[in-house]
Amino acid sequence: KGDKRAGSRIGFNLNSLFAFGNIELRYHAGTMNRDKIKDWTLFNMYIMDWVLNAYNRSSIDKIRKLKTIEGKATKLFEVMEMPEMLQKYIMYRIELFSDKNM
Repeated sequence: KGDKRAGSRIGFNLNSLFAFGNIELRYHAGTMNRDKIKDWTLFNMYIMDWVLNAYNRSSIDKIRKLKTIEGKATKLFEVMEMPEMLQKYIMYRIELFSDKNM
């Protein structure tokens, strides 16, 4: 069973996208790690570019039916054609903030 809340604790709210059709960009924990800052910035820029230029509601409607946040995220990354390095970063954050690690 996937952790429903993990999708809202990773700095953006995937659950909001699948429930209401919007993306809630949130926060990133304070850091001095340049790679984390770079990855988080690129991720947010990538999301905004996709929303403004390629958003497709029917794709999101199909993703909504998947059962786990990991499955939904993976399919969303595929639809968005997100670079693998950003996919790995976000999946790491999903795992890090899932209930099993809290």
